[in-house]
Amino acid sequence: MKKFNQAILLLTILIIGVSNSFAADNDVENKINQYLSAVNQKETKTLDTFINDEANFTMLNKIVNKNELLNEKDYLKFIEDGKSAWITSSKVKDVNVQGDLAVAYIESEGKTLVRKEYVTLVNSDGNWEIINSVSALSKK
Repeated sequence: MKKFNQAILLLTILIIGVSNSFAADNDVENKINQYLSAVNQKETKTLDTFINDEANFTMLNKIVNKNELLNEKDYLKFIEDGKSAWITSSKVKDVNVQGDLAVAYIESEGKTLVRKEYVTLVNSDGNWEIINSVSALSKK
């Protein structure tokens, strides 16, 4: 009976751990979807609430072979100016959560362009914040 109780305890711990992992994945995916929605609607005030003040956005434009590194303020201006208005759809393709750190892979498309983006988030006091984004823009 003792071994049975130990097995039940271990199974319970495993189930709780797995469900917490799914919850964290869902929290991150929800945050990323909020990010994408705010970008598409140019809601810079909303974006500012979940982008860390020290965040960096690195963008590689493969069409003109140019790299651009933006801080949070410059990125918000970039969005406000409509420089991402070409996007017609975005999809979260993968989310990987390890404790308080997460990475999401996003693909965004327009008529002739594709952007592949990796967004890094950190969980600070129960709130997921974007701290880094690396993306590449290319033709379809």
